[in-house]
Amino acid sequence: MDDRLEELRRRLDMHPDDPECLYALGMEHARIGQDDRAIAHLELATNLAPEFADAWIQIAACQHRSHDSRSARSSLERASEAATATDDAQAIAAILALERQLEQE
Repeated sequence: MDDRLEELRRRLDMHPDDPECLYALGMEHARIGQDDRAIAHLELATNLAPEFADAWIQIAACQHRSHDSRSARSSLERASEAATATDDAQAIAAILALERQLEQE
């Protein structure tokens, strides 16, 4: 098993309501091609922190890779709302880039 995954799971056991840990765990699953598991962890992060724009963006990216464009667009809407509310320019740029990818399909 991946050492990073194991480390994050231990951290999550100690802090089950930590959206940053859930995000990191989701990102690690996405990195190794486990988009379904990634989405599950990222959704838990957004349940705890609905304003977590980066988590919404990564959910959309996983959905896009899974050829679920409708869900990806919906997740990007949530990401956009969160990024706009927090004035997160970096997240807004990432959202626009992913929207362009979706439009090319």
